[in-house]
Amino acid sequence: MNNADYYDQCQEILTDATSRLGFPLGDDKICEISSLITEAMGGNYRCFHNFEHLLMFKDQEDPIITIAGLFHDLVYIQVDRKIPFNLTVYLAPLIQERIDGLYIKSRQNKKDKYLEIILKIFGLNIDDNLSNFRGHNEFLSALCTAQILDNSLPLTVIVRIVTIIELTIPFRQLENNISISQQLEKRLSKVNQQFQLGLKNDEIILTIIQGVKLANLDVSGFASTNVKDFINNTWLLLPETNHILNDQYHYLIKDCCIALIKTTKFIQCLFPENIFHFYHDYPSSDAYESLINRSKYNLNIAQYYFAYHIIGLSILQAFISRFTFSLPLSFFFPHKSNSSKNNSSFIDYIIPVNKKNIIPNSVEDIVSNLISAEFQPSFFPYNDLGNFVILIFNYLTLKDSLIFIDKCLLFFEGEICQDDFLNLFPSPLIKIIEDAIAQHLAEVRSHFVL
Repeated sequence: MNNADYYDQCQEILTDATSRLGFPLGDDKICEISSLITEAMGGNYRCFHNFEHLLMFKDQEDPIITIAGLFHDLVYIQVDRKIPFNLTVYLAPLIQERIDGLYIKSRQNKKDKYLEIILKIFGLNIDDNLSNFRGHNEFLSALCTAQILDNSLPLTVIVRIVTIIELTIPFRQLENNISISQQLEKRLSKVNQQFQLGLKNDEIILTIIQGVKLANLDVSGFASTNVKDFINNTWLLLPETNHILNDQYHYLIKDCCIALIKTTKFIQCLFPENIFHFYHDYPSSDAYESLINRSKYNLNIAQYYFAYHIIGLSILQAFISRFTFSLPLSFFFPHKSNSSKNNSSFIDYIIPVNKKNIIPNSVEDIVSNLISAEFQPSFFPYNDLGNFVILIFNYLTLKDSLIFIDKCLLFFEGEICQDDFLNLFPSPLIKIIEDAIAQHLAEVRSHFVL
């Protein structure tokens, strides 16, 4: 679908949700909001956090969750590398940019009726450096949301929506054994009293439950029943914060390796308990345990899957470091859209090796099948890459693959020279790759001989 299709869908979703909420908006307001949302979500680097991502909130029974879902990713600075221009009108009076980051202005030109409330909901203060706050995207999105919906929805409803958005700040740890949702409940209760919002205790609890529903749905991919879906989503996330990967013909092996290392190290540091929320028996104990167990499984499989890609590409980088800084990945693996016979693949010169014996349905078997599937998004569209990674897989155990990630990182940081790095691996593997590279280079040179 294109942006026009998303715009039409956004109008339909907003019209339905606000009507079910009991506060239908006029056509002009629906058009205005739909335009802001689709333009923000249609940024050039939005590969995962785009409008398709918002569609998972479309059919929620609770319209307030749907509305909060539409707004929660309006601002995503790490991806867009900026605040979308059409949103600056809402943020410029409240936020200022300094050399070291974005700050909440200590002096406002005019008092904003939402700023103080949202600051307290998010646990922030005037003149805080937002760059030091993990939830700065959600905070800025909430500020925009409140002003966009001003005079269209009651204050209490807007406060509930921005509270729900707060819970979508991901991967936070417990503080003093108090859950994130319980901390938010306390902050909302204080806001309710201070600003005399008139929210009943049941409404406060319901708001936090709604936030938990949205937040858990937002990261539901971590607990996918199909680990392939989780890995596909991870591939989509890579070019959002590594923009060079969007230039699929020219990005370097080194660029790809470093991006994969950062992502895999992040995966290894994640705890499922910090991904999903549990509050007031929602979700049920069994459902929550299922989320935790499935995400543990997916994270475990993914770290091995990406480890073999990192190792294979790092070995290639070590060989080419002998004569150049780096080369595009496309130098070794032809693009899938290029059927030219002259565009040979590095893997053409690797003699197939016998696959190691694997216990069926074991973790090792699952990782092997995932690598063999060669499923990659558009930024990684290379033939035979999976065959090369399988070669690495046949020589290294699962345990070794994780150990070598740290070695790869030390290599890219200059702590290990290329020859010492290559000597870490089984010599038959290195010999196979070295001979294949030599033959591939000779083939490439032959095309330039007059």
